[in-house]
Formats: sequence, C-alpha cells, structure tokens
Amino acid sequence: MKINKTFLTVAASDTSGGAGIQQDIKTALYHNFWPFSVISANTAQSFKQVFAVEEVNIDFFRKQLDSVFNNFRIDCLKIGLIPNSQMLLILNSYLKHYNGISVLDPVLVSSSGHSFVDNDFIEVLKNEILPYITVITPNQHELQMLSGQPITDFDQAKKQAEILSERYKLSVYVKGGHFSDNPIKEAFINTDFRLNFELPRFDWKYNHGTGCAFSSALAVNLILEKDINLAVHNASGYVRDFYNQCNHSK
Repeated sequence: MKINKTFLTVAASDTSGGAGIQQDIKTALYHNFWPFSVISANTAQSFKQVFAVEEVNIDFFRKQLDSVFNNFRIDCLKIGLIPNSQMLLILNSYLKHYNGISVLDPVLVSSSGHSFVDNDFIEVLKNEILPYITVITPNQHELQMLSGQPITDFDQAKKQAEILSERYKLSVYVKGGHFSDNPIKEAFINTDFRLNFELPRFDWKYNHGTGCAFSSALAVNLILEKDINLAVHNASGYVRDFYNQCNHSK
C-alpha cells in the first residue's frame, strides 16, 4: 500500500468497531493515509446502544498527544468524542500550534440518547476549540446544542451555521439526515461562499458510525482535493459505498 499522507484521529474507542477510532482508522487506510490515534475514552457499545463510557486518564491523554505531535508530521486531524472540558483545554494547547486541516465531528449525544459531555463542555468547546478548527460537521441536534436555538428544518440549520461560521471564522458542513427532506439537503458554509448539496436517502438497517466515516473522509479529501465540491463529493461517496457494502453483506 502506498502511503500518501498522515491522519490523526482524537476520539473514543468503539467496541463494535463501527464508529470512533476504529471507523476513522478504516477510513484513513482506505485513502492511503497513515493513521495515528489518540484515545479519549473507551466505550462499551453495540451497533444500537452505548452501555458504558470510561474516560482515559488526563495525564495519559496528554502523553498520547505529546507522542504524536512531537514526533510526527500531521497532515490532517479529525476530532470526535472528547468526553470532558478538561480534555478540551489540553487539546487546545496543541491546536494552537497546529497548522494543518482539522475537522471536528462534535459528538455530544449518542443516537441512543447517551450524553457524552459535562456541564461546561459547550462553552469550552466554542471558546477554546472552534477558533482553531477548519471545518465542523454538526447534525441537527449538535447544531442546536452549539447555537442554543431550536432547529426544526434545514433552513433554520443553515441560518445558525452561518452565524457559527462568522463568529468563529470556520467552515460548517451542515448534515441533513435528521430532517425529513428527500433527497437529503446538506450545505458547506463559510464566510466567503455557500455550497448546497442534495444526497439520496438510503434506508440502511446498519448505519452505525456514518458521522465518523464522513468527517474522517472529509478531512483526508480536503488534503487530496483542492476543490471543496470534489472533496465533499468524494467523502459522501465513500460513506455511501461503504455502507451500501456493509448492508449488502449483512
């Protein structure tokens, strides 16, 4: 396998192998990126339910980050589940000195309703992490939590994404799978331009980890492709092909 670039995921381990660190590594390897990983938490979960989350020791979390950032060149970074605000502050000290592509998939609540964050998390995330992020990829519920506003349709989501983009000078990829639109409406929004996308809606019985797969695929494709349209198209295509294959084999 020819390794093109390097990829770092900072996220949680998933015992089912369908999301988190495991999904990120699979995505990086598919695109011929060398995957580095920093584990923020260990989870016990199935495809449908999170049974337990155990945060890693804070000092160990810092040592993992040290071992990667002090010894390797990181071309792109994907951030997933960070289970507490103290870890966010530690991560902030590394992001300040990182100049590559960074994609944040703000995992705040699992699809089964398990909350992953403490009381101060949202404000720390916005103040200490978002200013150093290239692209954030929230779904409806995550965008609601970040904006503090109710969001019931895609137009409202785009409006809040525009506010978020302007305030923190980053790009927002608004995922539309939780809305009722068919085809699914999604958008890439930053302070300079807006790109709108329509995606087919698939009735996948197995869809665990789609958000992880897309955010990781977007991170690597933002390195591989100069054109944002093509990077998003390739990332979405990877998710579609991967989950079509998974559902066909089950």
